[in-house]
This record gives sequence, C-alpha cells and structure tokens, in this order.
Amino acid sequence: MKTCHIGVNGGGAKTEIILLNDSGREEGRLRVEGSNPSFIGSAEATKILFAGLNRLLEETGHRQPDVATLLLCMAGHPPYWRELARQLSGWGEVRATTDAEPILHLAAPAGPAIIIHAATGSFVCARAPDDQVRFAGGLGWLFGDAGSGFDIGRRAITQALFQLQGWAEKGSVADALRDFTKKESYEANSQYLYAHPERNAMVTRFAEEIFQLAENGCEEARGIIGESMDALAEVAIEVARQTGLPAGDQFTCGCSGRFLFKAPAAEALAASLRRRRLHWTLKTVREDPIEGVRSLLLTMKNLSPEPPSSP
Repeated sequence: MKTCHIGVNGGGAKTEIILLNDSGREEGRLRVEGSNPSFIGSAEATKILFAGLNRLLEETGHRQPDVATLLLCMAGHPPYWRELARQLSGWGEVRATTDAEPILHLAAPAGPAIIIHAATGSFVCARAPDDQVRFAGGLGWLFGDAGSGFDIGRRAITQALFQLQGWAEKGSVADALRDFTKKESYEANSQYLYAHPERNAMVTRFAEEIFQLAENGCEEARGIIGESMDALAEVAIEVARQTGLPAGDQFTCGCSGRFLFKAPAAEALAASLRRRRLHWTLKTVREDPIEGVRSLLLTMKNLSPEPPSSP
C-alpha cells in the first residue's frame, strides 16, 4: 500500500487540495470550487470536498485506504468541520481547523503570533501563549468583513451613491463608479448594481478601482480604505487583548491577502495600529495558503520534503 497525506485549504472562492507521499514529496494538487458552508450550505460544501478528494486520489493513482492523514483547513463554521472530522473513518488521522491556521503557520510556525488577512474576505487569527489558536472575523460579505475587498467596495459605492443623490459634493469616487458601471444617475447605478447577477463580485471588483485612485493620490479613496482598515484593526486589537499578546515592536504580526499587499491598505492598517499603541513589526506573508497547509502537514507527520534534484 502506498501511504499518502492530504491537506485541504477550503475557502469561499476556491478549494485547494494537495497530496504528499511518505517522504514529503508532492504527488499532486487540485483546485475546485469554494467549500464554505456559510455560503453554500453544509451538504454542498461536503459534496465539493469529497468530490475533490476522490478526484485527486484517482489522478495520483492512490486509493482511499492509502490515506494516512487528512488535514482539513476550512472556512466557515468550524464546529461543523470538527464534527465531520470526528465522524470520518477510512481517511487515516483526520484533523479539522480553520483556513486561517495555514497562514498563521507561514507567519510564525511556533510560539505566540497573530495574522491579519484582507482579501475578498477578512479575518484575524492568533496563537496564544498557551498554543491555543483563536480565530475572529470571517463573517462573510453579508455581515461586514472589515478590511475586505467587499467592505471597501461597499463603503465606496455607498459614498458615491450619496454623492449622486446630491447629498454630498461629487468627487472622484462618484466619477469612478460612473466609469465602472457606464451609468450616469443615482437611479441607473442603483438599479444596475442591484440587478447584476454577480453583484457581490462587482462590489469587490470596484474596490480595485478605489485602490487605483488611492495609489494615484486621491484622498477620498484613501479615506475609504482607511475607515475599512480601522475597523479591521479594532478586531485585531481585541483578539490581541484577550489572547494576551504583547504590544511592542519585538512582536511580529503577519499580514496576508491581496489587499494588504497594496500600499494604501498596508499603510492605513499600520497607522490604525499605531494610534492604538500597538507597535508590532508587520510582516507580509505572500505565500499561497496551500503552502501553509503543506507546511502544517509536514510538521504534523514529522516529514521532510525531498530536496530538489541537482541539475
């Protein structure tokens, strides 16, 4: 029997699965649709997960009895995934955690740590001095996700629509919205956005326009990003307080997600933390989360990846 170890990073937009052999070498990986039960329901999320697992086994020439380890790093409703992991049989040692833990592991493999993530969605994840991992945020577009692309896009569209209604002086954000939708009036923009079949994705895409304005020096756009990052900083501060993390610059805070890779967001977050007397050293974590899953698997099983072959 060929033993293998499987790691999964399941989010709202995509699910990535990686398969390693007993020497730690990658034998295959797969990307399928998102598997967040908060968005699509637990039944559909589970269906997507196991369809992906079985497909990867087939593509790599493995069978289910070969699986010695299954690591599930999943978004949405951790109790559901923990209970599923507890009930699974025939998949080796099964462990379920949040999709934030791989990023936390990339930022700091051991010891107290915190990461702040801002992409389509956002969250904060910390490892306490007692090694317990704590997760906050990740509420999804409907309930906020401060610092996320959706939150920034929503705040910008709200501001633009008030400007188009005539309650505020028109500015660059209103002009950007009209360029984005190709609609001129408040009524036309509102109807277009509400009726769009991918309106949530449209809101997030508009955030990219706001970042472009901010990078070109638009103070209005910078203010919107700053407000969103300020709300995300509040989440991080409360997590740090309750987790007992230090406030000095000797402590490193990992920053991940494509929006925190952009200077206007990174600068706004750093300023928000400083105003609250948190002087953490901010470290950008650019590796893909599936690489954090790989690293967690290797650590769990005490494996060492095979070195690359010499040229």
